[in-house]
Amino acid sequence: MVSPFGVVISLLVFLAFPVYVIFRLESISRRLQRMEEKSAGSLRSDLRAYNAQVVEAWERSGQMDDPEPTADLKKDGGRDGEQ
Repeated sequence: MVSPFGVVISLLVFLAFPVYVIFRLESISRRLQRMEEKSAGSLRSDLRAYNAQVVEAWERSGQMDDPEPTADLKKDGGRDGEQ
């Protein structure tokens, strides 16, 4: 005869534990996604601020052509000191 204790342990191991693992993985995934969105948002705002500075400098110079890349931009598009 099967003991009730064995049945409870079997249910915990084969049903409850996988549900718990899936729940934890989903919560970790949501947390990482929020961190990634926050990081991308700050990078986006930094780029917008830099672009605004370039446009402002270009407008002050009074040029009619497209703005030239500033001295801190390399030909590959990266800024000085960045890879």
